[in-house]
Formats: sequence, structure tokens, C-alpha cells
Amino acid sequence: MSDKLIPDSPTVVSGYGPDLVIVVPFNSEVKVKTILMIGGPEGSAPSIMKVWKNEENVDINIINEKAALQKIDCNENPAGDLEYPLNVIKFTNTG
Repeated sequence: MSDKLIPDSPTVVSGYGPDLVIVVPFNSEVKVKTILMIGGPEGSAPSIMKVWKNEENVDINIINEKAALQKIDCNENPAGDLEYPLNVIKFTNTG
């Protein structure tokens, strides 16, 4: 992985306790094959990632109100060299 992809101080903190919701909008349909999440060291990285697609009006309540299309068990990844494969069939026509 290129060092250019890792900012000097990447930090995302939730205002809702241990859960964090990130929305990544696309301008056209795409096929998402993998997700790369750079986690912090010493237990500061997420342990589970849940993924949805094409959801409108997303907020923190989606975690309890709608089942994720895929759930991924995550590892610490401070170097950014671990990608998580997605079920390509479920994430075709995303956008």
C-alpha cells in the first residue's frame, strides 16, 4: 500500500459510544469488491464492521433497525495492508 493513502493523523471518533456510522455516496453505479479500513493500534480499531448499500436517510439507528448485508470481523490494521473482501453479488449496482 502506498504511504500516500495514510494521512498523518487519521482519527474518527463516534459521538454515540462504541458505534460509528460512515456513509460513502457514489455518483454512479459501482461494484464494490473490498473495503480497506485503517485501524489504530492497541485495541483502538473496530472489531466488527457492518455494511449496507443504497440506504437513504442513514443515521445511527440503522444499526438496530436494519440487518446489514454483510458483517465483517476486523483486525487491527494500523499499516493499512489488510483489505476485507465483500460478497460481490450483494454489492453490485451500488450507488
